[in-house]
Amino acid sequence: MSEESVQEGGKIRRVEEIHDKDNDCFQADELENDQEEEEKVNFEWLHLSDGEDDDYEVDPNNIDETVGEITTDSGETTKVAPRYYDWKKVFPELKIIEDNFKVIQRELVTLMESREWTPWPEERLYNGPQQSGQWKVIPLLYTFPAYDESSSKWITSNNKLCPKTTELLKKIPNIRTALFSRLGGTTRLSQHQGWADLANYVLRCHLPLIVPQPEANLCGMWVEGHVQYHKPGKLLVFDDSKHHKAFNASDQDRMVLIFDILRPKKIPKGLATGGHTEHLDQFISSFQALQT
Repeated sequence: MSEESVQEGGKIRRVEEIHDKDNDCFQADELENDQEEEEKVNFEWLHLSDGEDDDYEVDPNNIDETVGEITTDSGETTKVAPRYYDWKKVFPELKIIEDNFKVIQRELVTLMESREWTPWPEERLYNGPQQSGQWKVIPLLYTFPAYDESSSKWITSNNKLCPKTTELLKKIPNIRTALFSRLGGTTRLSQHQGWADLANYVLRCHLPLIVPQPEANLCGMWVEGHVQYHKPGKLLVFDDSKHHKAFNASDQDRMVLIFDILRPKKIPKGLATGGHTEHLDQFISSFQALQT
């Protein structure tokens, strides 16, 4: 069965978000679900909801991009960006990335045994010590702070490992970070937000390259209670400044190309407040000799 027929056949639960004007919040109105029980992600195992309300599966073909509002502790009203985005609407220039999915995937395959895979340094993100080191990356580009394009640094030694991917990424206007991401089997990253000097100014893009059993919905993202699954070659765009988690409920590695693009002016700035950890800054410093 093709990926498209899985979606059209109702193999994921479709959700509509309805703006509750009285309470100034978004509510999820669950639509008909004909997905069989055994094909669902085991949310109890993933602990995605953290004991809060149920999680909702998002239909990637029907993403609500309504801008909301919140009232801060000081009584001010602040615009709030949506959780997920349809890339065709916010970043139509990314067609070149989806169109070249196989090209990028082939380069990734050549890196499967590479020594350049580096464990992500922030141990607090792992869901228990047994998962330590299960998230590994090959960084290609970083920009801190994201609003300063002159601070962008390409990591030359890693770029040479995937020249076609790098060439494609350099065609994307306002790109700020890029990396290959490898999440081990039965691994969930705990709830977190991006760093304020990056996440508040960009939208995060995932291009899933290798996804174990994609029809079983075992890998994906959780953003503030709303879940979207990774499907090979299908871009997923979300707000990294919001509380989010990544999960891989399979027993194999999940491989994704991650990249960040400067937010369009119409999209509100993110609300993340966290800064860099010492481990992150040490991680970045380790690549300084390899960059341009």
